[in-house]
Amino acid sequence: MEEKIIRISKVLRELDISLNRAVEFLKLKGSDIVSSPDSKINNLEYELLLTQFKGRKIPKIILEIEKVFHILLLEKIATSFIENFSRNSYRLDEKGQVIELNIYNVEISDLIFLTKIQSIEQLSLIKCELKNIEQISLLKNLKKLELQTNNIGNYK
Repeated sequence: MEEKIIRISKVLRELDISLNRAVEFLKLKGSDIVSSPDSKINNLEYELLLTQFKGRKIPKIILEIEKVFHILLLEKIATSFIENFSRNSYRLDEKGQVIELNIYNVEISDLIFLTKIQSIEQLSLIKCELKNIEQISLLKNLKKLELQTNNIGNYK
């Protein structure tokens, strides 16, 4: 098969994703892509982007979290997600609701954003410099919680 080179700006329009999202994802997969709309990608990189993003709508709350904490959250997809490929990730249920959120090594001073994700069942906030976790008690569907390497004070 002939190696096809595609300008990333075309792929961004096709998948309706940002340059930053595409570049960060490809870098996690080992690509040495430069963050420019004029960058070109090969067949393998194109297929990786298609598998991860084609036909997927990123929930508004995920986009808000990414913006506030300056991180990229990747969706865990059964067919393509390799465990621990990204510590910053989320998973959706069949209705498109966020049911799992994993954030690693990001300074988080306030957990009020979590109250917008009432569907969440699994939450992992590891090495996030958390000091207060009172808002977690408002998550009624929470079944699994991981808070390793945080300096949490008194919790009632």
